[in-house]
Amino acid sequence: IVDDIRCKAACANCVFTSYAVRDTRLSLDELGKVLDDALEMDITNVYLAGADPFYRDDTEAFLDLLAAHRHQFFLLFTEGKRVDEASLERIRAAGNIIPVLNIDGLAEASDRRKGEGTWEVVDALLTSMRDQRIVFGVSSMVSTANVDEVSSEAFVRTLDERGAAFVAYIPYTP
Repeated sequence: IVDDIRCKAACANCVFTSYAVRDTRLSLDELGKVLDDALEMDITNVYLAGADPFYRDDTEAFLDLLAAHRHQFFLLFTEGKRVDEASLERIRAAGNIIPVLNIDGLAEASDRRKGEGTWEVVDALLTSMRDQRIVFGVSSMVSTANVDEVSSEAFVRTLDERGAAFVAYIPYTP
């Protein structure tokens, strides 16, 4: 489900910045209906992508809605900058939400693509989720600019040390 294509993160080369900006955010009622309809069709694995859901004004209620859909499993893609401890507590308690952090390289590459200080924030989040025993993954947009780094032993080892359960590689599509 692409909940919204508007995003305040403004990452360089983001695929969603190529779309026309329009108000596409699903209300909680609309999203609940979509999830109910999906479950009726036996769709239990739901990927929530598009703009970072932690930029929603109703993040707590959004996470509570996902948690209430106990028979569904959610991969929630995020850049990680707005994931706070209250959100982590909701995610941990829910048990059916797996955050997937968008990380396109280590410190220098992350800061270059997503803004100065991004790696420091994301690294602290990775460590916090590991320490709280929250299952999480990482997605990396692969391009010619970062393929060597995101496929390096150092990158994979760092994510493993931080507790990532998986890494999904997404090819950059201009």
